[in-house]
Amino acid sequence: RIIAEARVMRAYLHFLAVNLYARQYDDATASTLGGIAYVDDTDVSVQKTKLPLDQVYAKALEDCSDDVLACLKQTAVDNSSRFEADFGYGVRARILFQMKHYDEALKYANLALGVNGTIEDRSEIANTATWLKYEDAPNNYLYITFLNQENAGEMSGYTITPAALSLYEPGDYVRYYSREEDWDDNMGRTYGVEGSMVYSGDARVNPFGMRAEQMYYVAAECLIRKGQYAEGLKLIDKVREKRIHPSKYASLTTRDGADTEAGAMKLLQDCKLIEMLCTYETFFDLKRWNSETAYASPCVHDYKDYGSYTMNPDSPLWVLPFPQNAVNFNPSLTQNF
Repeated sequence: RIIAEARVMRAYLHFLAVNLYARQYDDATASTLGGIAYVDDTDVSVQKTKLPLDQVYAKALEDCSDDVLACLKQTAVDNSSRFEADFGYGVRARILFQMKHYDEALKYANLALGVNGTIEDRSEIANTATWLKYEDAPNNYLYITFLNQENAGEMSGYTITPAALSLYEPGDYVRYYSREEDWDDNMGRTYGVEGSMVYSGDARVNPFGMRAEQMYYVAAECLIRKGQYAEGLKLIDKVREKRIHPSKYASLTTRDGADTEAGAMKLLQDCKLIEMLCTYETFFDLKRWNSETAYASPCVHDYKDYGSYTMNPDSPLWVLPFPQNAVNFNPSLTQNF
């Protein structure tokens, strides 16, 4: 079990790294694109050579293979710094999902949800006016933060643009039932354009870890791509039922366009961008969607008096540069953009 846990964690951390420092995976091009070094030995005297993108993904899948996952318990754990099969299945699902192997990803997303399908219930915000989500919340498969502060949430202090704010649905517990002082438009104008807001709540949103809600969205998109639009949207509705006040809630299946792939995907995308705000999911999703003709769309930020800035689907900005100190010590790390 300990070896399996270590290998799944290795697969996951390399998955995060390759999607930051390399281009989007596609079967047709992955063997010709640069990836990252896959560190699967502990000999620090040996240079870790950058591998082609397809080999990085192959090694990650090997580290979370069925044989490895079988060593994990088919239960969730109380310690959000450790994990069992929910996270193991989730890692394999998320890797396959980013590879656009949607049928396989659906299988493992469902397995993960079978172990732990707990959804965070935000309805309490309507009574407390406070969104509190802790590291040990039961919907977390594994919690990984970027904070070094003890008493702050990962969304706290971040500027949310008018475009993002427009995606909050009427009746959203966080947006419309949190304390008024948690949403600061004065700070929004200070750090963003007119109409921006800064959220200052304390909820832990698990920016680099994994939670059950991610698997609901993975499974939902896979179903939509299979033509099962209503089934996919109903999975998102399971999450939305705990996000939207009953007085404003209506099933996505009743919305215009819900009976087409394009319409169902648009509904999923808008909901997911809010659900995954301040997590890696947004960047990885946009990177993946923008590699597909059907869903490619320039990302435009209108900074009013300062101009409008566009990130096109083929922009090199989807690939982060390897840090200079890494390149200096490892000449195999040629840039991937």
